[in-house]
Amino acid sequence: MSPVVLLVIAVIAIAYLAVFIYTAWHGGKSRLELATGTLDALLVLAIVHRMTPWAGLPTLLWFVPVGLTVAAVVGVAYRWSQLPTTRPGNTRRRWIVAGLHAAIVLALLGILLWPA
Repeated sequence: MSPVVLLVIAVIAIAYLAVFIYTAWHGGKSRLELATGTLDALLVLAIVHRMTPWAGLPTLLWFVPVGLTVAAVVGVAYRWSQLPTTRPGNTRRRWIVAGLHAAIVLALLGILLWPA
């Protein structure tokens, strides 16, 4: 891939992680939302790690998404005890969707991180 495409992928991932930081610190309304958001952030980090040849890019560019993910996880940990497990209403459906979401994300992480 060309360096421009790789840079675009990295910028999109950084933007996604920045949105997740906002959700982790201010926007999440339940623990379930924050848990699925954390899984999404780890998936984005794995995609960026797998798709980018880091030998050709500055090391600082790798520390930005990692730092954003760490900041988001700290926000999740900070707010965890203050939030309900789920939002009121139709909790069974929310748990089923969250379980399917987690299974898909963990499967994708396994595929992405499997040694080539």
